Amino acid sequence: DCPDTCCANWEIAFDEAACARYATAGADADVAAGCRAAVKRNTEPVADGTVPYAFVTLTPEQRCAFLLPDDCCLIQRRTSERNLPRTCRTYPRVWHRWGAGYAECSMDVSCPLAARLILDRHSSLRFSTRRLAAAELAGYRLARVEKAEDTIGRQLRNFLIFLLQQQSFTVEERLLLANRFFWAAVAAPDRASTALVDRYLGLLEKPETVRARLSEGEPQRAMQLDVVRILLGHRLQMPDAPVSEGFAAAAGRCRQRWELSAERPVTQGNVRLYSEDLLVWEQFAVRHTYMGENYLVNQVFKQLCFAGQRADEQRWLELIYEFAAGRALLAAAAGEAASAGRELGLPAAITLLQQAAQFERQGRRGEAL
Repeated sequence: DCPDTCCANWEIAFDEAACARYATAGADADVAAGCRAAVKRNTEPVADGTVPYAFVTLTPEQRCAFLLPDDCCLIQRRTSERNLPRTCRTYPRVWHRWGAGYAECSMDVSCPLAARLILDRHSSLRFSTRRLAAAELAGYRLARVEKAEDTIGRQLRNFLIFLLQQQSFTVEERLLLANRFFWAAVAAPDRASTALVDRYLGLLEKPETVRARLSEGEPQRAMQLDVVRILLGHRLQMPDAPVSEGFAAAAGRCRQRWELSAERPVTQGNVRLYSEDLLVWEQFAVRHTYMGENYLVNQVFKQLCFAGQRADEQRWLELIYEFAAGRALLAAAAGEAASAGRELGLPAAITLLQQAAQFERQGRRGEAL
């Protein structure tokens, strides 16, 4: 019943253990035949520099060779979920392990059901902790493994989430505040992290002062729109990371509405319509505050680490870019709906954010998961 499929448009990584299971004498004959015909050893590194063991070549229709006509998986149907390769078994879960004794699991918003569970939740996200047997991680792909349990780094990450859940500010104000804290934490030595957190806790007791500082200067709409123009154009043209049809269509409508072109910079006319659409979007965002909040909180929890006080700046910037792309798609859709005399619906808004999250999902060899 899923409106999307994880098994099309990108080459899925197969781990060595899965390939060995499918080649044994007791393996299902059709699964083994598919493995011999479609699973190829890999030689190309992915974004993190590693080389996945193997991958599934796509059919001419850009579908996984194990994907049946009814959009179900041959391996899972003939055997079991536990027998899937690590990438397929893990998605849309994202696992990180911190040292030998601590692991975290979140969800990827690029999955339609995960997006609905996270973005249509009308309260702040909460985090549960339980004891977990190490064997329960068997068969899952660990997106990131930290060499030691970095307590300070995790505390800083959690305080960043705390800032994003401060409901006395708009979501945009929270992101600006979180951004300032992030870069201050990057620059601060370990011993100063507690003082930094205390300083921001003190700032939160004076929301009007914080709001005034965050709003210093006029919004630079032309620069914002030019970033959106470059960002969407670049993402649509990445040959090794094709986007979904839904994202391509939404990005196309956005570029057409604001007359964005790769060949020329933005004009005052572009900026005027962009600003008007942002006002329409902000009215929607006020009524659905938790959608933006929970999107950012999940993304921070899922992909950000402070490793030994040297934060992962690239991942933070990617998170900002993803949010900017999603906000652009939403603002254009809200403005388009208003022009037609209607309102943007919540299900449509959730779908757009889910598609914007595919910035990350559509990586080479399926490893961007």
